[in-house]
Parts: sequence; structure tokens; C-alpha cells
Amino acid sequence: MRKVSRLRSNLAKKDERMSELKIKERERVTVEPLTVPLWPHAGMALGLTRNGTYEAAKRGDIPVLQFGKLKRVSKKWLGTV
Repeated sequence: MRKVSRLRSNLAKKDERMSELKIKERERVTVEPLTVPLWPHAGMALGLTRNGTYEAAKRGDIPVLQFGKLKRVSKKWLGTV
């Protein structure tokens, strides 16, 4: 009998821990990226064509963060334009 009651209490503790984990998962904050791709997101938001977008970035009209070949634009900058 003691073993059964001990098993039941262990199961109850595990269930309690699992419900706590589920609550923590719901409380997680989603993180949005701070940058968007140069094309199509930034270019289309500015009303530019693909070539026009890359030319503007090359001239320095669009501030670009470059990671290797990947070119991204700050959402903050897009919001001010």
C-alpha cells in the first residue's frame, strides 16, 4: 500500500511540474527580428523595383547591414522613411 501511495504522490508531483512548464511556455515572449531583407521587403515598402532597390543601396540611399551576401535593412529606419 505504501508503494502505491508513493507512486501516486510522485505522479501528482510530475503532473504539477508539467503544468508549470506549460504555463511558462505560454508566458514566453516572441521575439521579432529587428531587420528585414533588402529585397523584397524593404524595396517594396519603399515602392522600388528590384534593380532600383539594389542601386539605391549601392549609392548609400538605403542604409544596409550586410552579413556575407545577405543584405538587410533596419525596421527602425524603414519606419522613419
